[in-house]
Amino acid sequence: MRVSVLLVLALLIDGCTAEAPHEGVVTSSVRGNHAPVIHEATITPAPLTLDMPISVHVTADDAERDPLTFTYKWVVNGHPLEGQTGVLLPPQLLKQGDKVSVEILPDDGKATGAIYRSQAVTVMNTPPIISSLLVSPQPGVPGDKLEARVEVADPDADPTRIVFRWWRNGAVVKEGEDPTLDTDGFSSADQVVVEAIAWDQKAAGKSVKSGRLLTSNSRPAITSTPTVPSAGTPFEYRVTAVDPEGDPLSYRLEMAPAGMIIDEATGHIRWPVAQAPTGIYHVRVVVEDAGGGRAFQEFDLNIPSPLPPNSNGT
Repeated sequence: MRVSVLLVLALLIDGCTAEAPHEGVVTSSVRGNHAPVIHEATITPAPLTLDMPISVHVTADDAERDPLTFTYKWVVNGHPLEGQTGVLLPPQLLKQGDKVSVEILPDDGKATGAIYRSQAVTVMNTPPIISSLLVSPQPGVPGDKLEARVEVADPDADPTRIVFRWWRNGAVVKEGEDPTLDTDGFSSADQVVVEAIAWDQKAAGKSVKSGRLLTSNSRPAITSTPTVPSAGTPFEYRVTAVDPEGDPLSYRLEMAPAGMIIDEATGHIRWPVAQAPTGIYHVRVVVEDAGGGRAFQEFDLNIPSPLPPNSNGT
């Protein structure tokens, strides 16, 4: 009976027990040194999802307070992952439903402790991840139709849908799966932000918000209508426009028939129609303010054939 007690005592001194999750023989090359002991190992994140690197947090101690190092062996569905011996495990190596555990061997530089096996945890559903949210045009001005463009991925390859929430001055003005917002009637003082939330069949991912979308400058508006040309009579048309901020405006012809000119400061267009052959001519006028806001007007000019001479030859 005394022999049994001494045997148990000797095993406890050596630091070797039969209790899981420790395994293996504790060895030490230094007399009187105690091998390190792992008390707990926790896999994170919890719950286990695939939207960030997977790691393990180890709680261990050493009787001599020697610095410790650890050797890791990651195990998935009961099989070790070749080459995965670090504290981090890349999430792309896993899929939903996998059971993940890790075996850890502590070392204090003098002795190795018993292998510790963590509890296996199951990879849960990972919501979709939005990696990019861009809005065009950028910069935008009041009156633009804004469009949100999103890059989204689902680590589980689940079908996804995206809900957009548009904010104007802190209040939601539109919500749904339509990625566009019409800003007609908005002012340059408005603060516009779009929020995107991606959903799979089970859960929503983290929402992503854009910055302020509208610039402080509003684009000008053309208020005039072109006149109708007459055969043999010079064509004249003064383009008029207004700017919400009262900025000075400049005018130019982006597309026009030969010989047509425009006064850059007044918008007055002149064209000697008599020199133009019969036909239809396309004109595109651009009005620009000092802040880069632009307005456009396009129209066609139909130059008719000249009237035939009367019977007297005049």
